[in-house]
Amino acid sequence: LSEDKMPTEKEIKTNHKEIHDTLTEDYYKNKLMSKEDFDYLHGQNWEDMEAKLIAEGHLTIPEPPRDLAEIDADLDKVSAEIMELLREVHS
Repeated sequence: LSEDKMPTEKEIKTNHKEIHDTLTEDYYKNKLMSKEDFDYLHGQNWEDMEAKLIAEGHLTIPEPPRDLAEIDADLDKVSAEIMELLREVHS
């Protein structure tokens, strides 16, 4: 890839899949590393892929969940508005 061209999502995933496949072969077939090293490198590969996808804008970080009390307050407000509309319709 040239310096000015951002990698596509597919390119990033393909690159990390190749790394995964090499690690897997080195561990299972060639016995070139310990289980601990394999687990670490395997996990690091997927973390690196996720970070790259986020950095290149192919993946967004999810919003944290809202506080339940805030959700309940919003629901109470909407419920009150609906009840008011129903009273207006039936009056």
